[in-house]
Amino acid sequence: MREVFRPDRVDWIPIARKLGQVTEVKAKSFEGTRLALRRDFLKHLAGPGESNMWVQRVGTGAEVHLLPATASTDDTREVILHGSPRSIELAERALRRMQDDFKLSGGSQAKQPMTHSLRKGLVVSVSTFSHYVTCLVTHTSPRQAQQETGETLNDRIAAALVRLFLDPAASKYASTYALSRALTFISKHDELEATTRTLYERAQRLGLKVDTSFFNLVLKQAIRRNDAARTSSLVADMRKSGIAANGLTWFLFFAAVSSHHGRLTILSLMKKAGVEMSEYERTRCAEEMVKERLLNMADSSDTFADMLNDFDQLLGPGWLNAS
Repeated sequence: MREVFRPDRVDWIPIARKLGQVTEVKAKSFEGTRLALRRDFLKHLAGPGESNMWVQRVGTGAEVHLLPATASTDDTREVILHGSPRSIELAERALRRMQDDFKLSGGSQAKQPMTHSLRKGLVVSVSTFSHYVTCLVTHTSPRQAQQETGETLNDRIAAALVRLFLDPAASKYASTYALSRALTFISKHDELEATTRTLYERAQRLGLKVDTSFFNLVLKQAIRRNDAARTSSLVADMRKSGIAANGLTWFLFFAAVSSHHGRLTILSLMKKAGVEMSEYERTRCAEEMVKERLLNMADSSDTFADMLNDFDQLLGPGWLNAS
């Protein structure tokens, strides 16, 4: 279902100008200590995410960044470790030992616990934590998450997610993949905005390094709720963290503005920031702008050629083909 926001009571342009000032900091995930591990072991350890990040809590804790898989036929994948020299050394030892144990056990993917018997006490790895989150957000939630009364199913799922991420024993296995799965569900429901805030703050405390896609989820909910203060705060956090907007981030602001002038301003700011939209995002923008311009053309001195020229300038010459 197509989502077009209409929170017209807020002037989003000043916040969008701040968004255009965010300077991306080069991701350090490519610069740390590289460690090659078996693909089957990593799938067993970290779950199905193509890329992921978690904290291996040995010593003072080391960040483990699982990079997107390449097309290589090699049976290994690289992770990159960040932290103090000692914590990296301890994390490397721990990961190698876990891989050896996995190999000695037969090197087969251990089955995840059945959903109906899943308990937080069975969350003993990054993958089981992610599995628990997936069970919750796909509504195949554990029984203990369904025994409360007087709440909607969404309320119960949100409460179970909060308990999981706040649980000291379980949350040490939290990852960016699990966080993304949780927020993808939570951000669709405006009544659960308090849960979004809780998970956002908890992710920071757990040391999870979030990216633009994470911010897009929480920004989408804040903009839809007309929460200018929250949106401005999130943009400030992006700026502080050096996480730049992408085409989808800019589209969220574009869709929130109803005036033609406001939309042109958003696209101009995006262009000035050097960000390009995907073909899908350009198509969405073009559809909305064409509808608006055609409806208002009778009251304007603009010609159809003027409209096409404007779109060529703002969306690029290929926008018509993309639409």
